[in-house]
Amino acid sequence: MNLIISAVSGETIGLLREGLAGCEEVSVVRMPPNQLFKVEGLNAFYTTVMGAERWGALPIPHKAQILKVESEDRIKGYPPYVIAGSLFDIQDSADPKFQLRVIVSSVLTAVESFNKQHNSAIAKIGFWSDDLCLPGMNARDAGQIIREEYELHYKRERN
Repeated sequence: MNLIISAVSGETIGLLREGLAGCEEVSVVRMPPNQLFKVEGLNAFYTTVMGAERWGALPIPHKAQILKVESEDRIKGYPPYVIAGSLFDIQDSADPKFQLRVIVSSVLTAVESFNKQHNSAIAKIGFWSDDLCLPGMNARDAGQIIREEYELHYKRERN
């Protein structure tokens, strides 16, 4: 599973890469959000539940949903799937580190389940850095959290 994180700030990109060091499956690219869909081989992109309402996203706390992108949007260049998440319970911590862990873990879990039923249809996911709680935390810390959650998920999967 490859994750592509797009950002526009050179500083953000550098710090994310530092935090992700050693996790080759996750890469950071300099790219505005409207160009993310042009990444070769992108099967899905992540957005908030509100951002995915047009494809039928429902408010389910701590869960990511994988939804099929409509054909008219595919013609516009969208990848085949959208992954909707970022919904939290009112009593959840507002700490962006907590929220980022939930986002990454729920996305990886949802994709793993989806791929078992759909012949590994999703192999590359695009993320816009702002959808990963970056405005509220240090990008190096965010990179470390993403790396930790990725490694934890796939270590758990192999065992």
